[in-house]
Amino acid sequence: MQKNLLSLVFLFLALPLFSQVNTGDIILSLDGNYMKTNTGGGVTTNMTGSRAHNLDISLSAGYFFTERVVAGIGIDYKLDKGVRSNLVNFNNFIQAEEMDYKSHAWLPNAYVGLYFPIVNKLYVTANFKVSYGKINASYTTTYTGGGKYLLLSPTTNYMYVSSADLKADYFSNMIYPEVLYFVGTKTSISLGLGGIQYALTDWDTHNAEVAVNFNPVHWKLGVKMKL
Repeated sequence: MQKNLLSLVFLFLALPLFSQVNTGDIILSLDGNYMKTNTGGGVTTNMTGSRAHNLDISLSAGYFFTERVVAGIGIDYKLDKGVRSNLVNFNNFIQAEEMDYKSHAWLPNAYVGLYFPIVNKLYVTANFKVSYGKINASYTTTYTGGGKYLLLSPTTNYMYVSSADLKADYFSNMIYPEVLYFVGTKTSISLGLGGIQYALTDWDTHNAEVAVNFNPVHWKLGVKMKL
C-alpha cells in the first residue's frame, strides 16, 4: 500500500501539468520590499531613538536552459534613510545628538536558480545571486548641549553641525528561496523568503557582513512574466 502511494506521488510530480516553464523560455522578474521602523531605548539619563525607511527593488531577466534551471542578469536598487538620535542627561547638563542619513545604490547582478514543482502551478525555487556596485551615502549630524537651568548657566549652551558624503564599493552574494504561483500561462506571483548573504564593503574583510535573515518583514513580493 505504501509503495503504491509513493509511486502515485512520484508519478503525480512528474506529470506535464507542472510544465509552466519550458526550455528556452525567457522570464522577466520584478520584486521589492519596503520597510518602515521606529525604535527607541535606553534609560532616563541616556535615551536613544531611530526612525528609518528602507526600500529594496530588483529587476531581472532570465533564460531557462532546462525546465528546472534558469540563469540571468538584473539590477537591484537599495535606498536607506532615517534619523538616529541620542539624549544624555548628567548632573545639571543635557546633551543631544541627531543624525540624518541617506544611502542608495544601484547593484548590477547575475543569478542562477533551480525550480522545484510542488503542486499544479506552484513552485519553490532556490537561487544564488552575485551583486556589485557603488554605495553613495551622506549624513548630517547636529549636536546641542546646555545646562538644565538655562538662565543660570547660559554660557554652557552650544550647537554645531557636521556633515559628510561617502562612496564605497559594495560586493555581495546571496542564497535565497522563493515561492511562486502561476496565475496564468505566462504570469506568476512570487514571494522571496529572505536568505543568507555575505557582503563586503570597499573590499575590506574588516567590513564584511554575514546575515542569515528569514524574518517575514524582509520578504519580497513580486511578479514574473514569461515572454
